[in-house]
Amino acid sequence: MLSQRYSESVLADILLSPSSWSPHPRGNDRSTWSNIRASIRNAHIARGEAAEFEWPVAPATFFLDYQRTGNRMRWQTQVR
Repeated sequence: MLSQRYSESVLADILLSPSSWSPHPRGNDRSTWSNIRASIRNAHIARGEAAEFEWPVAPATFFLDYQRTGNRMRWQTQVR
């Protein structure tokens, strides 16, 4: 385990903080996203544009119902 091998202060120096770590570049990191090869970028854009998907609409009343009762079933059955 890392905690057995390294002290907490060493780990704090080595590891990124949770707020600065991301599994991919952040959306506003335009220079990194711009460096993706055009062929790869265009292929992913084309796949996204071809995917005919509509996001389900969940009215605020569903969220209020869940907050009041703890029952998610009405929301889950509507937005599938």
